[in-house]
Amino acid sequence: MDSGFCSWDFDTQEVKGFRLEVGATSSRAAHRQQRTNSDGSTISKARQWWYKPCGPLIISTCSSQNSMKIFDIRDGEQVMRWEFQKPVVAMDYSSPLQWRDKGKVVVAEAESISLWDVNSLSIQPLVSVPFVVGKQISALHVNNTDAEPDGGVRRSSSEAEGNDGVFCTTDSINILDFRQPSGVGLKIPKDCSVNVDSVFSRGDSVYLGYTRSTRVKLKQPLIQQFSLRKQGLFCTYAFPAKRHAEPDDAISQIWVNSDIVMGVCGVGLYVFDALNDDALRVPK
Repeated sequence: MDSGFCSWDFDTQEVKGFRLEVGATSSRAAHRQQRTNSDGSTISKARQWWYKPCGPLIISTCSSQNSMKIFDIRDGEQVMRWEFQKPVVAMDYSSPLQWRDKGKVVVAEAESISLWDVNSLSIQPLVSVPFVVGKQISALHVNNTDAEPDGGVRRSSSEAEGNDGVFCTTDSINILDFRQPSGVGLKIPKDCSVNVDSVFSRGDSVYLGYTRSTRVKLKQPLIQQFSLRKQGLFCTYAFPAKRHAEPDDAISQIWVNSDIVMGVCGVGLYVFDALNDDALRVPK
């Protein structure tokens, strides 16, 4: 399947912007074509293309690429392009580039996460968060304060209060705070055996999506809610377990508001009542 983007005018139903990457492969197809490296990590044989809209602009990049482009969705024209020192990191389900607001973009590179001011004529990173050598990033979520659609669901800026976002490595949950020189406001240790596929943050909580193996050899997707105030696990939301799990059974996306916790995986879309749905919550 080819990668690209297309924008329409809702009133006239006419196509306004269109771009197709030649020889590109979608992130889902690339995930199926992964192979295992000698150190146990996975390497994608195909490039993964990612697109993130915000207002009239959409940013685009490709895993293992050292550059990023910005297009105007009103006509599909490229308006900006710049390069990084390191290639963009490849994650299975999280986009390596995300909007912080309409003027700033966060990019996950091979050895760091950086915040860029795209309104500046001389584009430079404002903050850079380096990774510890050997610590691989598996999931990233950045709060967009301009209340743009996120994953098909419209969000308000009030839902993004408390932190700038979150990313997960092999052994830690890292809360982004770009006001700090280090770019990280809080680091919470996590089990190294848990490989986080997706992540979401709201207020003083962080939500991690991953798959665990049960005692009866079943694969079960879970969403864990961590409290930043308590700096520990608050509760767990469980999806139905399966005997034969596929790569697409991983939780690919999480969305949360004050009432519900929602997750998408290969077994379907599940919505949990964050206040009263005790039957679908797993005790700590």
